[in-house]
Amino acid sequence: MSQKWKDKLLSSSFPLEFEAMKELSKDGFSVSSEFAYSRLDGDTRKDFSVDIDALCFTPFESEDDVTGSVHLLVECKYRKNGTKWLFLPDPNEPDYSPFILGHTIRAIDSFSSDVLPPNCVVPFDEKEGLEFCFKGVEVDTVNASAHDGQIRHGLSQLQYALPPLLTHSIMFGSDIPFFICPILLTNAPLFVANKDFSMASVQESNEIENMAKEVPYLVTYQDVSPDFTQHCVSEFNSNFKYSFEDLESIGALRLSEGEYEHKLPIPLVKSLTSGELSTLKGYFTQFIVCNWDHFPTLVSDIKATISMAMETVETDT
Repeated sequence: MSQKWKDKLLSSSFPLEFEAMKELSKDGFSVSSEFAYSRLDGDTRKDFSVDIDALCFTPFESEDDVTGSVHLLVECKYRKNGTKWLFLPDPNEPDYSPFILGHTIRAIDSFSSDVLPPNCVVPFDEKEGLEFCFKGVEVDTVNASAHDGQIRHGLSQLQYALPPLLTHSIMFGSDIPFFICPILLTNAPLFVANKDFSMASVQESNEIENMAKEVPYLVTYQDVSPDFTQHCVSEFNSNFKYSFEDLESIGALRLSEGEYEHKLPIPLVKSLTSGELSTLKGYFTQFIVCNWDHFPTLVSDIKATISMAMETVETDT
């Protein structure tokens, strides 16, 4: 009997999704098998989904006093043996990099009377050894091929799901701070090219390991396209319902506590509904790519960062 069915089942990412859901459940998350959303595909609105929607509340060790919520969106990509993902490191000087420290985990308190300290999740992005990368390519070392389709598809699924998730989080639970983090999960080993990566170094190398280093997880960047901007404008104008009076009240409180005006609820809502590029880049461009073997460590690192952030939150009492 042919055993190809096993390869096909594994390649569907079905087993990887279930293992990831079990791991998240063990870590205290409530998991759903997908996060569904709709978007225009040409002139037709179609339904799409991200594989896993995981929700948890802070403090993580107690369910009696909820102080914040955490949403992880996880898209799973199982790849066959011999497949490796290679990413380019950000070549920019820090002042010119598109990456923003503190924006990999989105910490959102603009709609709550509880105030998070500035840069509260920056420690995650400052972790020693964490690589910030541009585009990645999938290298099949068995069949000698290289392409970026699966990586780009996974990141796109996550990116287009973020505006609906942000809308939902603001409308149903923004009285407390909330955190959102999108993750592209794969069993493929992850490599970041060396700083001296070049055409010559590829020609001179026998293995990817000769021109890149393996990492457990990394942060990558997916820019905002005109189509995605239209997706955001449509989402926030069509589905985001709010009370102007409530937002004005929260804004007045936060302004009295020293909040920047552009981060107050009403200016933020206006920037989202108008598709202001700087706002969209701030919320929807940074993603974690993680190797399955290191997924438990990543979840632990995310929870530790959020726990530290919530320890210093200023509550309205």
